[in-house]
Amino acid sequence: MKAALAQAQALIESGFAAQSAGHSASASQAYERALRLVPEHPTALQLLGLLRRREGDLSSAHDLMRRSLAVNPRQPHVWNNLANTLEELGKPQEALQCLDQALQLQADYAQAHYNRARLLRGRGQNDAALDAVRAAISHSSQPTPEHWQLLAQITDALSGPQAACDVLAEGLAHIGEDPSLLHDHAVLLQRLGRHEQALAGHERALSLGLQVADAYYNCGNTLQSLGRLSEAESAYLKALERAPTHHLAHYDLARLLWRQARADWIERLTLAATGARSEPNPQGAAHLLALQAQLLWRAEMLEEARAAYEAAWELSRLADHLDGVARCAVRLGEVEAGLQMHRQALELNPESASLLASHASSLMVAGRIHEALDPATQAVQAAPLDQYAWALLSTVYRITHPDRARLLLDPALIQVVDLSPPPGHADMAAFNQALLQAIDTLHRDRQAPLDQTLRGGTQTLGNLFDLDLPLVQALRQVIAQAIDSFVARLGREEGHPLRARNTGYWRFTDSWSSRLHSRGQHTNHVHPHGWISAVYYVEVPAVCADAQDQQGWLRFGEPDVAMSGHFPSLSAVQPRPGRLALFPSYWWHGTAPFESPETRTTIAFDVLPTSIPENPVLHG
Repeated sequence: MKAALAQAQALIESGFAAQSAGHSASASQAYERALRLVPEHPTALQLLGLLRRREGDLSSAHDLMRRSLAVNPRQPHVWNNLANTLEELGKPQEALQCLDQALQLQADYAQAHYNRARLLRGRGQNDAALDAVRAAISHSSQPTPEHWQLLAQITDALSGPQAACDVLAEGLAHIGEDPSLLHDHAVLLQRLGRHEQALAGHERALSLGLQVADAYYNCGNTLQSLGRLSEAESAYLKALERAPTHHLAHYDLARLLWRQARADWIERLTLAATGARSEPNPQGAAHLLALQAQLLWRAEMLEEARAAYEAAWELSRLADHLDGVARCAVRLGEVEAGLQMHRQALELNPESASLLASHASSLMVAGRIHEALDPATQAVQAAPLDQYAWALLSTVYRITHPDRARLLLDPALIQVVDLSPPPGHADMAAFNQALLQAIDTLHRDRQAPLDQTLRGGTQTLGNLFDLDLPLVQALRQVIAQAIDSFVARLGREEGHPLRARNTGYWRFTDSWSSRLHSRGQHTNHVHPHGWISAVYYVEVPAVCADAQDQQGWLRFGEPDVAMSGHFPSLSAVQPRPGRLALFPSYWWHGTAPFESPETRTTIAFDVLPTSIPENPVLHG
């Protein structure tokens, strides 16, 4: 037995040397020979398990590591490696349990703390993740850029971009000018509206050798914010040179060119999608075609969108791509063919909330309201937080179940508040005039964004409430007080899409400013990523004062124009400077057009509920 052990140990050592030199096949043979001599040798088992994991054979890797731990459970590094394997197998809870075992054996195991932080963050447990990543840093002899990046990501989720920016500044002070940290720091500066500083960070990261697609893509975003649009276009193109299928670069380049009224706005994406069809990976081409189709759909170019979705479907056979063909067909008047494709897509993925909602929407476009009840109900059951699904169901209820519709579309769920001026400002008129000047430079495009509901105007980029603009932040605090009051008044009610989620705690999510010109409007829509949505009026044309014509008024209850013939609006809010309107995110809303040489400028945002342990600070 001793001879077998000695021989097995020699084989393990030679295998490890081969593995370190990159000779995986030789290493595998050595470990397998060692296991023939000593079938349950823990070291040979775990090293062979690591090889199998690198080869992509996760099931074998899992089994080998489990066998190693059955022989010797006091191996913290093996518990850590098993956790990584379980994570790749889609079993994060089991992975966390393995990391707990590793840390019970070795409390200062920095890599296990780091992996635990990653997993906890992925599960939305940011407070616990914060403790874990801090432990990883404190126990590391030399924290890596990845440690600081993860700490910044978790801090951002808990405390916002400024706190995350401070974390990365600390990391740069410890590590030096690491290009990846400089890049991430620049991204946060961009979100905070410090565009010149962000550009300096991006340029420094690029000069230090960070020549990856994301670096050029994010630099392009900053150049766009600075109004240096031709340079932004060049940066996006450099990103695409390095990663021809970079979806965000294609998406933002197309949107940039669209807002500049460029006829070639989708040309680059079309060429990339066409070229990718000859590549050996059909799925990559299919996803580019689907992105092209999505943008064409947004541009209301339905024939072109259908052709792109059809090409994507032919390559991928994915239900979502067939659903795109179906949506286009129904709105082009090919109702029966489109509805049949919806049913076919649902056969491929019968529990998809988005496919169910899409089917319900097409039935409503076709005027078959009673038939839409079943898929709309199933969509809500499949995704109880899906605001678009609730919008469809509440609208269908107006025909099929009026009593239920009244509960979901109760006018008491709107709160209209004429805000008091922030501290230090004499009145709202003077405050709004100053605020208007502060956000004026953010409205620099030639036409409305491609992927928004605004028609005849402009909309700001990024998250407005993240910007380091004193007047915006002052308004944010006044609005926060109004939201507190609204949330307190809502109460709780199980089964209700708004009240059931009310914890009393909340945070801001998306925020932006919109500016409409004469004959401009917002088409009817919902906010799919919100819980409570709102609009604040900064400036309003004089014609909006006429309660008879209701030009430029905010209207509730009238759905997407393709299905709106069956559903008149339910209520309206008159816009006035200084007025805030709060309402459920699942409510259909839009604005009436107006005719005036004056502009209509607003700030809009969404709010999501939070749990008390995750976010004890109310105001965003």
